[in-house]
Amino acid sequence: MALCRLRAAWTAPLRSVSAAPVQLEETPEDTSQDLTVEPHELVAYAIFVTVFVAFRVCGSRMARFTLASAAGKAQLNMSRLNQAVLFKEVMLAYMNAAVLEPVISLAGEGDLSTKGIILHICMLFSIFWWIFILSDAFDATDVTQSFQYKSFHEVIDKKPGDYDWLQMQALDDSGDTKNEKLRGSVLYDLGLWFILFCIFAAVVSPGITHRDVFHAYAMTFLWICMHHRCRQATSWNPNYLLTLFMPSTGLMPIEFCLPLQEVDSVEVLEEWRHFIQDRCGITLSIVA
Repeated sequence: MALCRLRAAWTAPLRSVSAAPVQLEETPEDTSQDLTVEPHELVAYAIFVTVFVAFRVCGSRMARFTLASAAGKAQLNMSRLNQAVLFKEVMLAYMNAAVLEPVISLAGEGDLSTKGIILHICMLFSIFWWIFILSDAFDATDVTQSFQYKSFHEVIDKKPGDYDWLQMQALDDSGDTKNEKLRGSVLYDLGLWFILFCIFAAVVSPGITHRDVFHAYAMTFLWICMHHRCRQATSWNPNYLLTLFMPSTGLMPIEFCLPLQEVDSVEVLEEWRHFIQDRCGITLSIVA
């Protein structure tokens, strides 16, 4: 009898238990909150932009004043200049490697929030920006061309009709060039303040972490090292903080001094000194 009851219990149909898996109702993620910006964030961003504009306007005026107080004299150390060029290669090597990470993150299969997508695009843009800044600052092609073409004025003045196809700028443009160079380049300065803005966004925005802007921290650190190397090579502005937060004033002298690495005689070196003095108002003393 016990066996019969056991067999009946085994063959009896199961109680009504649904074999289908429990379907949990999925609530769609609300992506409309990704770009929500709190009022305190807007105020913080506005303050940051105001600080940059004020620093840029005051810094350009201060650059001319500090150079005038230094009597237009500066020293160039050739060995330190070579070290600055080598460190530029290190900085470019890092940026060439770092550019892959935001590309992989954007093209990957993982889901990114709207803020995350914007942040990776900003990181990618800032890396490209700094590659351009360093490549342009350490390229003296335009300076060398100006030095070579300055001697063409004498030939053209003798026979102006024979060279009407060649248009030369005025030879006596040292004053305008000096003022333009001393004001610096907004493009260079914005490159630094843009990565500082990314770091600032990680501080004030809850949806952005410091890990997300790691490359901004790395580029800021590399620029601090590069700035120190450039000032060791030559510094046309005695204010350290000014050249640190205005990269154009720290990198501009390098562009004019790079051709001095290729001179092969004292006479040519002296011609370059006069050329820099005429164009930038700087009298160099060279340590080789």
